[in-house]
Amino acid sequence: CPEDISLVAFDEPEWADIVTPLLSVVRQPTHDMALMAWRFLLNRMSGVVTHQQEIRLEAEVIFRNSVADIR
Repeated sequence: CPEDISLVAFDEPEWADIVTPLLSVVRQPTHDMALMAWRFLLNRMSGVVTHQQEIRLEAEVIFRNSVADIR
């Protein structure tokens, strides 16, 4: 890795930056996800919002040594 295969993990395990090669990851905005879930729940419980809500949050791709450079 990455000569034969590139590897990207979803989420960012705590050990991603201590393995060899360093693991490329898709980092989710977990803090923002929890905050929005809490707000949605409070609004729903208080009756402010009764319909389904949707929000999109941006994930971040962090390329490290586990992905080959295709250039």
